[in-house]
Amino acid sequence: MGEARRRQQAGTYPKQDDPLVALRRFWCGQDRVAAEDFVAPEGVIALTLDVEGVDATTFVSDAAAIVAALDRVTDIARSLTYHQLVRLIARSFVEAKQAGDVTAFNWIGIAGLWTAFNHPESGGLMRKAVSDSLRQEGKAHISWHVGPSGFAVALADKFVDLDHVTALAPQDWVTTYAAPATGTKAPMH
Repeated sequence: MGEARRRQQAGTYPKQDDPLVALRRFWCGQDRVAAEDFVAPEGVIALTLDVEGVDATTFVSDAAAIVAALDRVTDIARSLTYHQLVRLIARSFVEAKQAGDVTAFNWIGIAGLWTAFNHPESGGLMRKAVSDSLRQEGKAHISWHVGPSGFAVALADKFVDLDHVTALAPQDWVTTYAAPATGTKAPMH
């Protein structure tokens, strides 16, 4: 008996309606897609990491399973300040991209989500906005940017290039913008 059949009989085989299975099946063998063109499927939280010096990459996580993964990062993050963790993620992302180490992307993606949800000034607002997006749209897409001018995070219906936001922001300044709760699609910065 094959491994897939054994897992299917044991009940551990992925469900066919699982959005991550559908996503992997859809993208299998396809050319890479620019971050600007990626549209997250329903049932997922997408996070596009955009760090100066390498191409952006989108990580996709099952929205239903994200809490347990984020809890693991909370335990690790206790030994670092928030800003140290952001710098570690950015540096590790660049190194992984340059080395072609796709296994490192597993922890980098979930740690990036953790920083979006736990920003000292606007983490609560981001968690609420993602929750609202999941409830209303069935998905959420977070853009995460680190460049020479700073760090920015946004929630929108797809990737948002935040280079201009960090370039215009004053040094060591946190600005939070949230679209009014009128159903508009303006991104949150």
